[in-house]
Amino acid sequence: VTVVLPPTAAFSASALTGCAPLTVQFTNESSSNATSFEWLFEGGDPGSLNEENPTVTWNAPGVYLVTLTVANAAGTAT
Repeated sequence: VTVVLPPTAAFSASALTGCAPLTVQFTNESSSNATSFEWLFEGGDPGSLNEENPTVTWNAPGVYLVTLTVANAAGTAT
């Protein structure tokens, strides 16, 4: 019997504020059982990625939402 638990999602960012253009390196800190990653970057370039530790640039001033959804065979977490 193999028991697979759902993952938990978490991340950190190299910067939370700065002058535009602002380039930010994101570090995945999700549980080690996460097998896929879906990042959404409101207003970012690029706007979405499936990399584990992406880098994104914001070219215009503003406040933006970043979302990470991780998944494995047992489910997803955001």
